[in-house]
Amino acid sequence: MIKNSDIITSQRQKLILSGDENPDGSLRKLFVFSHNIEREKYIDYLNLPVNEKKALVFYDLIERRVKGEPISHLTGSRYFWKDKFNVNRNVLDPRPESELIVEIGSKFLVDGCKVLDLGAGSGCIGLSLKRENPSINITLSDISKSAIQTMKKNAKILKMECQFVNSNLFRNIKNKFDLIVCNLPYIKTSQLTALPQDVILFEPHEALIGGEDGLGLLYEFLDNVSSYITSNGVFIIEIGVDQIDFIVSKLNDLNFENYSVFKDMNGISRTVCVQKVTENVII
Repeated sequence: MIKNSDIITSQRQKLILSGDENPDGSLRKLFVFSHNIEREKYIDYLNLPVNEKKALVFYDLIERRVKGEPISHLTGSRYFWKDKFNVNRNVLDPRPESELIVEIGSKFLVDGCKVLDLGAGSGCIGLSLKRENPSINITLSDISKSAIQTMKKNAKILKMECQFVNSNLFRNIKNKFDLIVCNLPYIKTSQLTALPQDVILFEPHEALIGGEDGLGLLYEFLDNVSSYITSNGVFIIEIGVDQIDFIVSKLNDLNFENYSVFKDMNGISRTVCVQKVTENVII
């Protein structure tokens, strides 16, 4: 009798040879998805006999993974903060470091406050903030109409009421907000080829690349954000490696003196939280 553990062992070698950084994790996720079982049941299924129909689905997913397709695209979803979000080629995969925005932003949420997630992609950041306080008024915005459709789907699945705006940065934004969060493209054009192959091939470049120095969109955001936050408003941005000095200089030029910098799990200055009113102390 061929058991599930046998086919997992045979497919593991394929993933190792393909250069998969976490073959065991990939095997587990794809097996669970192809067999439509809960993650906690994975170990229990290893000694069960192979279901040929489901095994074929599993084999196909492995072949696609060997060719570099991200796990999230194979399963159609990725976990972020406290929920599972639908993802596809039209939006960036949610990254663990972006959860820092949610962690910081949740401290400023009060019932009825207005929150904007600018460049929301899948909507994972804004929807995760609403998970923390369902009473906030959340607006999700993106330049991509395809991304808008993805975030609408996620909001519907999570049963969260939101406003959606198709906008290039602030161009179609009409209101002021108590909190604005954004994770704009900040990778240099020259750094594209150094990214992991699955990112290059399967994620939208327009959501990754921020121009020659990676700072163009961030600077444009900072130049205009004052007009869209309330008198005591706060905005939180994510930045790239080695960009903190440039961002701090820009904040000082714009008289944003009240800001805090937060490092990610790798010790990189990754998130900047800014309050419009300088005489108040944040966090």
